[in-house]
Formats: sequence, structure tokens, C-alpha cells
Amino acid sequence: MIQDKIFTFDKEPDFAQLWDKCVYGLLYNMEEYKKDLEKLFVQLEITKDSKIIDVAAGGGFPSLDLIKDGYDIECTDGWQDEVDVFNAKAEKSNLVQRCKILLWKDLQQFFSDDSFDLLLCRGNSFIYASGGWNEMMNIDTQRPLVAYKETLSIFYSLLKPGAWIYLDKFKDDETPHKDKVCDVQVNGKEKEQLIFWTQRFPEQKIRKASMIRKIGNMEASTPNITYDLSGIELEKMLAEVGFQNIKKIKLDSERHFDIWIAQK
Repeated sequence: MIQDKIFTFDKEPDFAQLWDKCVYGLLYNMEEYKKDLEKLFVQLEITKDSKIIDVAAGGGFPSLDLIKDGYDIECTDGWQDEVDVFNAKAEKSNLVQRCKILLWKDLQQFFSDDSFDLLLCRGNSFIYASGGWNEMMNIDTQRPLVAYKETLSIFYSLLKPGAWIYLDKFKDDETPHKDKVCDVQVNGKEKEQLIFWTQRFPEQKIRKASMIRKIGNMEASTPNITYDLSGIELEKMLAEVGFQNIKKIKLDSERHFDIWIAQK
């Protein structure tokens, strides 16, 4: 990451606006990632005639750019601030497509079973199926696993026979870290340090991730806490809900998370 980079805002950004800057400005090269995805699409026989759903669309990475290239993608997200960022960018680009605010548990109320050729759940989003995104909560070792399996069952139902899911999460060997990633400046005021802080507590099966804004000794953080889900646990649940051809794959442009694909 480029620590001397500065993100500037005319007014105080909400979490989604700041995170969107991080995704595009720090974490990914859009063109490289899109090229890697399109190579994968060829392998999975996904074309611009395929029906795709992105169930964690956030501010639009990468679905907005894929839509601009002609892909047919339904986009949803569970958080209003993320949906607002997506839709503002879609409107600015004169796209008809809009992101719907929709929790995973409610997907089947809006979309029919056997509707999609590909489901995308990327950006380390799946691990928050039982909560913990931008909130503090107590994590036990049972409730998240139930939520994960229920969510995968919903994803499975939305896919056509033979269709694919693309799902990612933090790496099993992720190392705890606390690093300054860039500076933030709002309306010409004093610069703030933006810090990413990841903690893991294996014995309690807890993972914490915070985005911290720091001026001098003053810190304000946005917490995220979840079950420390392993790749083995994920693969087992994918199989239990009916997925086959479960594969852990690698994209050169995805340096942050491990990726799995699986077929209905």
C-alpha cells in the first residue's frame, strides 16, 4: 500500500465513501482485476448473455465496470451507505442499473430460484453473514456457523443447475497487523492518518478488523468483528448445502483474500 497517498474530501465522508476510496486507490487495480475476472468467466462459460448477481456490491467494485462493458448484473448490498455510493456513481455514468438494499436472508423474496448463472460474494463480505460489520458484537462458536450455512443455502437456491458461485474471505494464514495506509484530509483541515488494524484470536475463533482515523493521539475507529472462519470449514459447508466442484483458485490481482468457486 502507498503510505504517502492522500485522500481528500470536500465534506466529512461516511464509511462507505472512505472505503470506496481505499478499494480503488489502495487495494486494487481495477483493470487488472477485471481482466483476471473475465479470464475466469471464460473458464466458467460466463458471457455477456449470462445472468449474474452480485450480493455484496458495495460501492460498485467490480460490478459497475463489468456492467459498463455489457455484462448483465443484478446488484444488492445490505448497507444503505454502500448502496448510495454505488447508485451515485451509476447515475454519474448514465447507467440504468441501480443497486438494491437487500439483506441476504431476503434475497428469495425478490429473486426467483434457479435464476442466475453466477453469484458473486466478494470483498471478504461473507464472513459477516451473522453480523459484526461496522458494529461491536459478541461472537460465539455456533451462531455464525448456522448463519453461514443458511446463507449458502440461499445462494445455492438462486443459482441455475450447473451455475457457479465466486466467494472469498481473509487468508487462513493472515498475520495480525496495524499499519498506516494513507492520509485523509477533509475540507482542507489537518491531515489524519488512516490505519488498518487486524487482530485474530484463534482460541476464541474471533477476528477483528478496524479502520482507524488518527490525529495526534486521538483515534476514531470503525469496528468489524466476526467468527474466524477457516477455509476447511467453508469448503465443508459449501459441500453440505449441495455445491460440487469446489475449488480454491488464485487470481494474480487478488492479493488480499483467498477465493473459492463452486458449482450447483
